[in-house]
Amino acid sequence: HYPDSRHGLLILGMHRSGTSCLAGMLECAGFHVGDVDEWNPYNLKGNRENLAASAINEALLQASGADWDQPPSQLRIAAHHRDDIRRLTDELAASGKPWLLKDPRTLLVLGAWTDTVPDLARLGIFRHPVAVARSLGRRDSTDLETGVELWRAYNKRLLRAHETTEFPLIAFNGEPDHLEHAVSAALDALFPDLLANGTLEPERAGEFFDRSLVHHAQPMKSDITSDLSALSLPADLIDAAQHTWTRLLERQGPVCLEAEPDPDAPSLAEDSLDDRPLRSDAASRVEDAVDLDALNARLETSENRIDLFRRGMASFEARQDRPGLMAWLEGWSERLPDDPFLHWELASLWWEDGNEQAAIDHAVEARRLAPSWITPTKALALWAFEAGHWKLAAEAIRALYAEPICRATERLPTAERFIVSGKGFNGIEAT
Repeated sequence: HYPDSRHGLLILGMHRSGTSCLAGMLECAGFHVGDVDEWNPYNLKGNRENLAASAINEALLQASGADWDQPPSQLRIAAHHRDDIRRLTDELAASGKPWLLKDPRTLLVLGAWTDTVPDLARLGIFRHPVAVARSLGRRDSTDLETGVELWRAYNKRLLRAHETTEFPLIAFNGEPDHLEHAVSAALDALFPDLLANGTLEPERAGEFFDRSLVHHAQPMKSDITSDLSALSLPADLIDAAQHTWTRLLERQGPVCLEAEPDPDAPSLAEDSLDDRPLRSDAASRVEDAVDLDALNARLETSENRIDLFRRGMASFEARQDRPGLMAWLEGWSERLPDDPFLHWELASLWWEDGNEQAAIDHAVEARRLAPSWITPTKALALWAFEAGHWKLAAEAIRALYAEPICRATERLPTAERFIVSGKGFNGIEAT
């Protein structure tokens, strides 16, 4: 057993930079991760973030007047933050296994963790800024300039941490051989005793990796000025991002990825069908109509259907064919009744169209099929209240309050409406 944090590990890296993949690989290699998110539509194997750690990081950011996309200028750490950190790390260490925590926001509040638990090991990972910016755009509709600015803000902190205390630093490009080799070398540098006694099995790390889930691939080059210029970014941001990229490449190790393109290498982006947000000016973002028969044929055999569904949805919306879109999604939902993504998309569309009951029914199914995905529960808390389903709304609100991350981030206006309307929580089951 490891009663202290000597075998605890922090994964440090920007959002959409391979941190989830790295955490999953290390979990397969033998690390304990605690209660983590195991599925969402932007990480089909989950973002592997410990929910309690995410709640702590959110609380630290809020106390500092910041957010994940507004890094703090000064970190404010209270005694109860340190207590929460000690409580969580003690709980993870009590598992008797080596353990890890992964949350990109840790880079923004790293001082709170390292000051409270100084002997935590660290492992960093970084990715091409254009790939990160495109991925953020797809997930959050973040514009590319903001995405690159955030990439630089996070990776400046990663470099600062590395300059203070060196640790293994991995370049993520989605190549399984490189990742498995890098993970094995990092573990050898950080935990040689656990490798020697067989506690960790780095040869199993590759069991988690799924190449089909890697999108927005960019060639690894030492000079990425042309890649950044293609985004029409300001000249000063291009220069700053290039400087940060150069420093990251210089500091990667113990396994270094050659920062030059291989013209004979296959593209990792072959199945990445749309790098851009789905519902932001869709007509201008879809250049050609999708061959629906061909798309349906690919959906029959693909193991990564979400990108295919997004392309079909964007095509319908570009043609402003809402009835066709609904019929297509409903048809696939009947064929794939256990797909939470389809249920959620239908829930959102039905709610927009004013069919409250259909929206709620699909949201309930999405929540049942992907219980770690918090979005359907948030929607149900609001939608069920609006539709007068008090019992369901109260149950959803209770579920949200039970989630560590929501206690820190959600004011839950639906709960306030219950109080203002006089309904409260008492007697809800009887109504």
